[in-house]
This record gives sequence, C-alpha cells and structure tokens, in this order.
Amino acid sequence: MRHLRRLDLSYNETLKDKEIGAMLSSCRNLIDIRFRGCRGITGESLLSLLRHCGQTVEVVDISRCPAIKVASVELFAQRATRLNHLVIEVSSVSEELKAIARTKGMKVGPLPCEGSF
Repeated sequence: MRHLRRLDLSYNETLKDKEIGAMLSSCRNLIDIRFRGCRGITGESLLSLLRHCGQTVEVVDISRCPAIKVASVELFAQRATRLNHLVIEVSSVSEELKAIARTKGMKVGPLPCEGSF
C-alpha cells in the first residue's frame, strides 16, 4: 500500500482510530483521503494522518465526522504542509481555521456541489 495515492473510506461507520493509524503507517504517499461520514473516528485519526502523511496529503474530506473536534481540525490544517483543500461543513469552520486557510491559500468548506466555498 506504500504507493497508494488516493483512498476513499467514506461512510465506513465501523471504522475506528486504531484501524486508521495502522493503515496509514503503510500509506505514506497519500495525497487524497476521504473520511466523509466515518462517525467512529476522532481527532486521533487526523493526528495519525499528520504523522504518516503530513508532508504529502493535499485533500482531506472529514465532512459528517461529528467526533472530530475543531481543535484537532485546526492543528491538522496548520501542520499538514501540502494541504490545499479541507472538505468540512461550513458550520464546523472556526475563525481560527479561516485564518489558517487564508494564510496557507487553502480551500475550506463543502464540496462545490454542496454549496460554495
């Protein structure tokens, strides 16, 4: 899995942080990962993503992941060096996250078909 560049785990409601961490340890070249609707994951999954793919990941979809808290999202957005698109509900975008996005030139918000950025 080390050459894997895109991974869509959307709506896998049984997925847990521990499984994400184990999987990401062998997926160090990811540029695009989708967690949309994965209700069982928390900020720990974002920390694992940062640890294993923080230098490569460009697009992350964490929309409809209610257990991921704002502080984890802000930390991830700040430290993921190549992140340029974070898909998340508008209601979950904090002022701090908006500031990080402006500084990094990053898109933050829903997918275009779900509303505007």
